[in-house]
Amino acid sequence: MKGDFSRFNFDRKKLYNAVLMQQGRLQLDSDWNEQVRIAEHRYSSFFRDMVGRAGTPQNMAMELVGGTNLTLKKGAYYIDGLLIENEEPITLDVPDASENYLCYIDTWEREVTAAEDGDLIDPAIGLETTTRLKTEWVVRFQSGWETGRNFEKDKWRTILARTMARGGRARAQGR
Repeated sequence: MKGDFSRFNFDRKKLYNAVLMQQGRLQLDSDWNEQVRIAEHRYSSFFRDMVGRAGTPQNMAMELVGGTNLTLKKGAYYIDGLLIENEEPITLDVPDASENYLCYIDTWEREVTAAEDGDLIDPAIGLETTTRLKTEWVVRFQSGWETGRNFEKDKWRTILARTMARGGRARAQGR
């Protein structure tokens, strides 16, 4: 990460649901960051449980238009509990309409500092005091896929392993 953090001590196996401040104690970034991770874990777990590994509100999904274009509608998508927001409809050309493709949304979180967003500098002191996490996403196509029940799980596992290795999340839909 880009920020100056003392440590990250969130451990979901401990089953903590809050960090409580005590009066007269030193405040550490690690406590605040653990509370953020506790909340994010509960939030994403809730959406995974309620929506499933991937989902979208009704009438906001991807559509294959005319067999050659894929339209990603404006709206919210949830992938592995992570909220993805699409502000405007996006139309993508399917690379080769005569071939089968796996189309998936690759998602990840990245840190944003004041070097990218000057609004993170506190105007009263002229310094950056915090950073932000931002959800990024991209639609990807992978060629050479079978359709229906012959879905090639080994190929998907390879893509998923690459995505997860860099902290991303992905959900697939074959065409």
